[in-house]
Amino acid sequence: MAIDTTQLDKIIQIVQKLKELPGSEQFIARLRDVVNDDGAVASSSPVLSNIDKNVQEIRHILHIQATPSIDYSFIDDQYQLLRNQLVIDNLRMEQSALDLHEEDDVVRFCNFCIYAFYQIENLVNYHLHLRYPNFADLVEYLKGHSNFELATQTSIKDINISTKLWAFCAEFFPNPNPSQPFPMSTRGYNIQTVLREIRNRGLHRCQVLFSGEIDPADKTGDRIYKFCKNNRIDDVRDLLESVVEVVKRTR
Repeated sequence: MAIDTTQLDKIIQIVQKLKELPGSEQFIARLRDVVNDDGAVASSSPVLSNIDKNVQEIRHILHIQATPSIDYSFIDDQYQLLRNQLVIDNLRMEQSALDLHEEDDVVRFCNFCIYAFYQIENLVNYHLHLRYPNFADLVEYLKGHSNFELATQTSIKDINISTKLWAFCAEFFPNPNPSQPFPMSTRGYNIQTVLREIRNRGLHRCQVLFSGEIDPADKTGDRIYKFCKNNRIDDVRDLLESVVEVVKRTR
């Protein structure tokens, strides 16, 4: 039987009008269940529905084919802008892995690392903001888990991410050998140090490391080079997911 596109257009117009009416959320959710064929999970929850709508709009605007690898619906509604930014960076991260226009594996990997770190940075700031609404308490926490010294800082945004990440990783990814002087595990070190250094150097300077010999005095470059050689995209995603799990568990 041939499809009457005119009738379909009328149905769409009716659905659009129904969507604007109060109390139509359950019907729309059920409708999405029917038409959903891309593996996404529809929900009658207005919060999750809004997140899904944001993801679709973001993917359309940025011409992204990738799907989210992290569910950020646990971010409180009052931090919707942060949640949207996390979704954007997650989509860009996953898009980096799928970028067939980029032939250089190093470029794809470094881009993936950079967007992963953006998410880690925002997640740690979110975690500390919720956990220590009193700035004095945050200062004591940082002093107890890092070499932080209070100077002119008056809020969490004044403290560099290196210090906040050091304290976070020392607490949640501690060194399994307490007799060692370094306070965090290899996982914590890769999150706090290597991913941060890749972000700081930027794509071009990281790519240069693979175009010639590394200066023996460039310790940071050597760390980045070895990390990129010995790790894959799945390993970086795993680092990000471990931070997500900590933030979800402690919020």
